[in-house]
Amino acid sequence: MIRHLLGMLGGLVVIAACMFYPFLPGPHDAGAVTLSVMARLFAVSGLVLVPLGATWLVHELRMRPGLAAWSPAGNYRGTWFGVAALAMSSLVALVVSLGSLVDHHASAGVAVLAVWIYAATRLAGRLATRRRAGTRTFNPAPIYLIVWPLMAAALEFTLMGPALEASRTCAIDESARLIGDIERYRERHGRYPLSLQSLWDDYRPSRVGVRRYGYEPNGESYNVYFEHAARAFDAKEIVMYNPRDEQDFSSHNADLLELSPADITARRGHVAVRQAARPHWKTFVFD
Repeated sequence: MIRHLLGMLGGLVVIAACMFYPFLPGPHDAGAVTLSVMARLFAVSGLVLVPLGATWLVHELRMRPGLAAWSPAGNYRGTWFGVAALAMSSLVALVVSLGSLVDHHASAGVAVLAVWIYAATRLAGRLATRRRAGTRTFNPAPIYLIVWPLMAAALEFTLMGPALEASRTCAIDESARLIGDIERYRERHGRYPLSLQSLWDDYRPSRVGVRRYGYEPNGESYNVYFEHAARAFDAKEIVMYNPRDEQDFSSHNADLLELSPADITARRGHVAVRQAARPHWKTFVFD
């Protein structure tokens, strides 16, 4: 049983690490947000496994050796619980793999499905062996179906919101040196820089899930912005600074070339605009 307790704990550590990896301090990792979305999808979709796991667990407890309820037919029913669990887990694995499309990392989804197919094949073989042998020992599999989804969901619904907010605020605070240097450039040259496009980033957000700061002139002012993980699975989030609070952001660059200023304003594409935790910062949410 110790082995299974360690296995449950290890699985929870892996799930939590994937969920919160983008919000840790460190250099940018292009796959961090994808891993987080996939783990968060498991936290939600995996809840469908809990009722099955609970029913299976009750059956396993009734079938413990020495109880009058044990019978070969009952052992046979336990096998079918395992088959149902494999089928439902396969659907969950498919949903989780779709999370790789959020940031266009389809290879991660293919890898998840490949690992699951291998694991499901091994588990199916063990179920068949238990049935042929008429094994009467307790099967801990339903506990995994209960513990992992419930704990992952608890993390998603209690800690994910604060983690997103803390990460966003840290990335905003890390931009202070960049904004200060932009203002000093204006003091020296009488205008803001036309571009900061470059190969290397000397001003970094220092969050694993945030790639880089963007900069653009905006009339007599300027915007500093970065993309951050969003609360919704299928959303994009842009966090933007403008000293005059004149921020705006478009979902398609072709619109900026082809549309009139009035049409651009009407078709920016964001579904929500919120004040961020610091003055002159706003968050734009795109679906």
